[in-house]
Amino acid sequence: MQADRVFAIVGSWQALTAVTTEPYFRREGVPVVGPEGIALEEYNSPVEYTFGVSGQGFGIATANMAKRLGNSRLAVFYLDLPVTQVSFDLLKQQAAANGQQIVYSNAENIASATYGTDVVAAQSAKPDVVINILDANSVVREMNAMAGNARYPYVVGTTGTADPVVAQQAATWESNPSHRVYVLRLYLPANANVPEVREWIETEGRYFPGFHPSSYAEGAWLGAKVFTEVARSLGPNLTRQSLFAALSTLRNYHTGLTPDTTMTPDHGPNKQVLWMRWDAGIQDYQQIGSFQPW
Repeated sequence: MQADRVFAIVGSWQALTAVTTEPYFRREGVPVVGPEGIALEEYNSPVEYTFGVSGQGFGIATANMAKRLGNSRLAVFYLDLPVTQVSFDLLKQQAAANGQQIVYSNAENIASATYGTDVVAAQSAKPDVVINILDANSVVREMNAMAGNARYPYVVGTTGTADPVVAQQAATWESNPSHRVYVLRLYLPANANVPEVREWIETEGRYFPGFHPSSYAEGAWLGAKVFTEVARSLGPNLTRQSLFAALSTLRNYHTGLTPDTTMTPDHGPNKQVLWMRWDAGIQDYQQIGSFQPW
C-alpha cells in the first residue's frame, strides 16, 4: 500500500479487518476516515475516525429500546467476538440500571449451527423480547430456526438484523404478524426527505444501479463525504497531519445523514441512533421517531 503512495483509507469494512489493519495504519500514520465503527480497534486510535456506533453503543441502545417498549425479561443472542462481548457487557450493565433481567444469553459462534436448540432454550426462559447482536447470516439462521419451531417473539436488533440478506432469506419469519422487529440504524434512512440523503441515493444509484441503500452503503458514503469536504477545505495545505488536525477538531459539523457531529477524544462521536420497525406489508423497515441517545 505504501509503495502505491496511498494517502488515506476512506470508507467502511467489517470489524475483523480492523483487528489486523489498525496497527499497521497507526505505525505508518495513514488516515482512516469512516470505518464501520464496530471494531474495538477503531476507537482511541490516533489515525482512525468513525461515524458509526461502537460495540458499547449497541449494548446500551438495545437495552434502552427494550425498556422503552416495556420489555423487562431479555433473551440475548450475541457473537463470541471481542467487540460483541463488550456489547453484551454493556447491555448487562444497562439492563441492571433499567431494572431489566437477562433470562437467557448465548455467545454464538459466527458459524454456529445450533440455533434450532438455542431458540427453544431461549423461549423456555419466557423472555419478553429477544435482543440480537449478530451478523446478518447468524440472524438468518436464528430467524429460520424460530420459524421452524413456531417461535415469534418480539426482536430488538442491531444493524445485522436489518441487513438485506435477512429480508431475503428469512422472509417467512419476518412476514408473520405475530411479532414486531425493531432495529437500530446509524444514519437517516434512504427515504428521508433531506438534500444529503437524496444526493447519496442519486449519486450512488447513478454509478451502481440497483444498489441496496443499507447502513453499510450509507456509512461508506458518509466517510467519503467527510474526507472530501475536509480535504477541500484544507486546499493546498492538505497533508496527513493537517487532515488529522482538522478531523480531530470538527465542531457541530453538518453531515445531513446524522445529527451534527462534534469529534470526541475516542474518535467515535456518534452517540445517537435511529430506530426502525419492520413493516411486513411493504417488506421493509419504517423509521419510528427521531435520533435517540444510546
